[in-house]
Amino acid sequence: EPRPIFCSRRDCERIAQLSARRLRAQGVRPEDRVQVTLPYTLYIGGTIALEGAIHLGACVIATGTGAMTSSKRQIEIARNWQPTVLCSTPSYALRLADVAQEMGFNPARDFRFRVIYVTAEVLTLEMRREIEQRWNARVYDNYGSVEAAASTYECCCQNGWHISEDAYIFELVDPEAGGPVPSGEEGVLLVTSLFREACPFFRFRVGDVVSL
Repeated sequence: EPRPIFCSRRDCERIAQLSARRLRAQGVRPEDRVQVTLPYTLYIGGTIALEGAIHLGACVIATGTGAMTSSKRQIEIARNWQPTVLCSTPSYALRLADVAQEMGFNPARDFRFRVIYVTAEVLTLEMRREIEQRWNARVYDNYGSVEAAASTYECCCQNGWHISEDAYIFELVDPEAGGPVPSGEEGVLLVTSLFREACPFFRFRVGDVVSL
């Protein structure tokens, strides 16, 4: 049975700050125009990206997914309004490149995207290379969940991931025994929030299997 995760006003403000932090670490600046193609639904990825860009001072083009704004219209907006940052899932970034080509455009030449912020799906090395090649833009991967919103991100160095340790504590445990696992080995992720007011949680079992 799904359970709601509540946020107070201060929780939302803190999440916006964390989202702005990772955008800034990926080279996004107040002068950028950010096209957000993530959903605005019970999944909060779109809202997090939007609020983070607003907190940073950037202009936001909140198109939502292809179900909200057709992919063809997304490309028309990207062509006419010239956003410089795309927030998307990896698969939809590739889908938009396909649609742009079907419409007679060259994604690498006819658009102004320089940063592509992806989340919500696994980004393989092959997908990263294909997205970067097709859009002529740098791709940054981000991790999070409803419970651990805007918690983890790549920076411009792209030499691993950063955890916002002033907001969250990440632990890994053995999925069977429940004890801690050695550094570098895979385990089930537990998250403790250091700021949540409306829905505090301690050692919440996210369920993702990762390594630290």
